Amino acid sequence: MKKLITALIFCGLFGSHLIAQETDLGNVSNVDWNYDTLTEKIVITYDLSRVGTERYFQIAVGAIFDGQPFTPSTGALEGDVGSYVRSGLTKKITWDVSQDIFFTENTSLQIKVTSRKVQSTTTQTTGTTPMALPEPNIFIPIGAGVLGGGLVVAGIGSQNSDNVKTYKSTCDPSSSTFSASATEVNGSGTSPCDVLYDEAKKDHSTGSLLTGLGVGVILAGAGWFIKQKMDESAALSGLRGGDDAGLKIEPVYEVPNLIGNGTGLGTLGLRFSLKF
Repeated sequence: MKKLITALIFCGLFGSHLIAQETDLGNVSNVDWNYDTLTEKIVITYDLSRVGTERYFQIAVGAIFDGQPFTPSTGALEGDVGSYVRSGLTKKITWDVSQDIFFTENTSLQIKVTSRKVQSTTTQTTGTTPMALPEPNIFIPIGAGVLGGGLVVAGIGSQNSDNVKTYKSTCDPSSSTFSASATEVNGSGTSPCDVLYDEAKKDHSTGSLLTGLGVGVILAGAGWFIKQKMDESAALSGLRGGDDAGLKIEPVYEVPNLIGNGTGLGTLGLRFSLKF
């Protein structure tokens, strides 16, 4: 069955008054969909590009079912649909088509995904006070990654300096290049290995410090990024009137299979998910 994908521009009449409706922005591309016969759900994917400085949009799904226009019910849709959908690649919408229509392989179905501006993509209102939507700053985590990576590389280099290598190869009895003469104490009461040990220890300690600092900087940058994304999701969840952002803990239970060669064992556990 051929799948027909269309992107429509809407304008229309309301009663006897002509309404100047917002048209499809045309920033939806690469629309595709697949029907899962087991779950009776249609998975729609698409790309959503920015329009100027706008990065959040109102996304709608429509269909033509056996030649007749059809709008999926809101409760049957989930994913990147509705208000404040952020621009990006491979956006995903799941349509529980069994709630709306009887779908078969012979069904003629066209699916359309449209985008238009939302009333406000930069502020949310609490009472009468506008509150700015968090704007994720990618330069801080990127900078932290570069700086942290540089520190880690420098630390590893210091831990494997020439002093450390020479000490291990010359003064370690288990080394094939061990030199007994290097351990002999001279007139000053020290041996060449004693002097080399102090230098090697200094390099190794410096390297460990730099590596630890580098890892810390990288983790701090990652934490900053996750915190920004969670703040953004919390703000968007408030705008959408939902509470889907954040950490979720859900019970998971699978009924034991007692038929045929089933083991009779079930599954009981918890599913952790972090949405941001």
